[in-house]
Amino acid sequence: MSDASVLKDNLPNDLLWRLSVDKYHEMIRAGILSENDHVELIEGWLVEKMPNNPAHTYSTERSRETVEHVLPKGYFVNVQQPITTATSESEPDVAVIRGSREAYLAHHPYPENIALIIEVSDSTLKYDRTTKQRLYAKAGVKLYWIVNLVEKQLEIYTQPSSEKGIYEVVTTYNLDEQVPFIIDDHEVTQLLVRDFFPRA
Repeated sequence: MSDASVLKDNLPNDLLWRLSVDKYHEMIRAGILSENDHVELIEGWLVEKMPNNPAHTYSTERSRETVEHVLPKGYFVNVQQPITTATSESEPDVAVIRGSREAYLAHHPYPENIALIIEVSDSTLKYDRTTKQRLYAKAGVKLYWIVNLVEKQLEIYTQPSSEKGIYEVVTTYNLDEQVPFIIDDHEVTQLLVRDFFPRA
């Protein structure tokens, strides 16, 4: 358990200050928070982002390259850039966004703008399966993938339930399997799961 978790669990609720998305944006505009502050807003809490190890960095870039190579027109890929939901502004490892980059000059992508989110998971696996799943499911993101570096498998989460904060269907693929690459209910192609992982 992190020091932050221990501290939070041992403080009375009335001493904890939750942030709205608007207040978070105000802090950024005022220069209180900058790109040098390695934090993101998760369900109203400022959360420190974990540093990336080389395998995580490799798989994030491989995921971006693999997806970009087959992405149809009308979409683009962001890597570790903000998305804005009602209570959070997370920075997923990879996000497939509808439209053009120019459409997002005034705001970050909202859930309705997102076709796919990919998180690359090693030390964050439990967090990505619980907190991040809840965040994305409640926001109505249709498709969520976890590149699971710990168990060497790709986890596909579909059918989000905003009420339950979970995805109703989870499908797991092993390294040597093909995974359907589906964008907005259309199967674009099949991808080899191994292409998202470090080479052995």
